[in-house]
Amino acid sequence: MTTPRFHPATALLISAAALALAGCTAGASGRTGNADGSGPPAASATGAANPRPSAAGGYQDQVMAWGRQFAACVRAHGMPTFPDPAYPPNAEPSGLTWGFALFASVDKATLGQAANGACADVARQMPPAPDALRPPDATVLTHMRQFAQCMRQHGMSDFPDPKADGTFPIANTPYEALSNLSPEHPSPAVADADHACRQYSQDWDIRAS
Repeated sequence: MTTPRFHPATALLISAAALALAGCTAGASGRTGNADGSGPPAASATGAANPRPSAAGGYQDQVMAWGRQFAACVRAHGMPTFPDPAYPPNAEPSGLTWGFALFASVDKATLGQAANGACADVARQMPPAPDALRPPDATVLTHMRQFAQCMRQHGMSDFPDPKADGTFPIANTPYEALSNLSPEHPSPAVADADHACRQYSQDWDIRAS
């Protein structure tokens, strides 16, 4: 059986580890981010009582607010020593790709358990980096369309083409499990098709809409 592309305990955590080692993206300019992880917000038993991170403020403020919410939820679900988030030193505030990089000190297994367990809903609220919201250029959009066509050729006859903004209209469908933030596993058939078409998806991530 083919390993799904975006299992949060694997692909997302590998991304987090890579960012923790790099400390920034290729475009980093050496500015030091605010590593203040003080004062996690109060969490309910499910973390659902915490408000969604505010859209106000810069990306760094938003992702740190999300990180404190995620950490509070994890601590409320049996991991009392789970740390507060820390923004990676020397990272561009707009360039952090995955919020899980805020927890570079946490081993992959523990972070995977947290992201896939009781706090999965909070994990999915991770604010995307501003760069991730930019429409893809013509080359990337061509690759996305090639991927969609390939998926249809491999048995996924209703797999849609991407939108102009780079998202795929797959929310609330079995294909949503391919999304980079989905806590679900794709079905074996969907995972096999994704694996067969991976040659077209080396420079972008699936985002659902």
